[in-house]
Amino acid sequence: MKYAIRREFGILRHFYAPMNRPAYRAAQVVLALCPKHLRMKGFRVVKKKIYKGLRTELFLPPEPDAPVIFYLHGGGFVFRGAPHHRKLLRTYARGTGFAAMFVEYRLAFNTPYGTPLSDCVAAYRDLLASAKDYGLDARRIVLAGDSAGGYLALALMDACRREGLPLPAAMMLIYPVVDPMMRTQSMHDYVDTPIWNARCNARMWAVYGKGNAVYDPLASDLRGAPPTYIETAQYDCLRDEGKLLAERLRAAGAECTYEQSEGTMHGFDIRSKVPCVRRMLEKRIAFLNKATKEEAVEHRPRLEVVAALLRRGRTFLICKRPANKARALLWEFVGGKVEAGETRPEALMRECREELAIGISVGDVFTEVTHEYPDATVHLTLFSCTISEGEPQMLEHCDLKWITPEEIPHFEFCPADEEILRLIAREG
Repeated sequence: MKYAIRREFGILRHFYAPMNRPAYRAAQVVLALCPKHLRMKGFRVVKKKIYKGLRTELFLPPEPDAPVIFYLHGGGFVFRGAPHHRKLLRTYARGTGFAAMFVEYRLAFNTPYGTPLSDCVAAYRDLLASAKDYGLDARRIVLAGDSAGGYLALALMDACRREGLPLPAAMMLIYPVVDPMMRTQSMHDYVDTPIWNARCNARMWAVYGKGNAVYDPLASDLRGAPPTYIETAQYDCLRDEGKLLAERLRAAGAECTYEQSEGTMHGFDIRSKVPCVRRMLEKRIAFLNKATKEEAVEHRPRLEVVAALLRRGRTFLICKRPANKARALLWEFVGGKVEAGETRPEALMRECREELAIGISVGDVFTEVTHEYPDATVHLTLFSCTISEGEPQMLEHCDLKWITPEEIPHFEFCPADEEILRLIAREG
């Protein structure tokens, strides 16, 4: 055996996933015949067809107000969810008592570019909209995914930021696909490892991307990412990019737990009874429980806040907080908290009406920052905006000013705005 993979994995040490159309068609037939229904004692199952080709299964525990594991299966973007994916989800749900949603998204081989991700976004939107009806806690959704599903979880988090959807409370990424450029040493070293290797990976990206520029997590702004668990396998071409993602998340200020299993290959958790697999499953469940503790949500809230960068020529609008509010008499951008059920643009338009009596057009995201206050973690998204109706009035602030970037040092701002102001000053 070329690689020191544990003997307990048996025949899996010699299995290679073919990435071609004949093998794809054969696998789809086999997987279509596999049982899809999970039996979870005490859980109620809700199957839903969101639209043609997109189906979800929601497993509801007996206890109300449960967190939710939003699970995106792996399979190189081209294979449908397999029985072992559902068994893993059952293990997570039973080990935590959480609700769990299994997303059967459409696959990349026979669909237009971007279809798997757009399906995941639609399923996430549906979960947010229906969580209250099912008695679930939408504040405590964990995005979980293995392999290609890990990439989709990362891309979904990025889409939430762009589209103004509430971010998840945490992410759990198991041997995730991360790097579309395939730049790491393990990708160079492991061209023939079992289950998955660099050759399969190159073919996967060609099928998924279809010649388009794809989302690259390692080249993206990861500030504001939720607490994340990343796990890699020793003899896996994806190992180093998973480790690099953990480093990038920590550098961006996110809380990240990184684990690597030894003597293992990609997909090693198919053999759930192997002792080293059991140990890793226990670590995953421990993370899920820790990241979604009710007391953490209650005592250390994470607030989604939006603000508007309103410009006139080279000047931009700042507002002075009144003396009777926290951080009194400091300057800030107009904005406020995103309320339940609102998108970020909707919240920003509401805040501008209430605070300044103006209508605005919301443009692109200028930047995002996360700041730790003594009583909360605040994730702030600043949008470039223009006034579409009215003139700013002092309804909730004690002063308003239009200033140039050169005048920034003459004003005392809220701490969360300092990084934003440096960007504005550099931009000029």
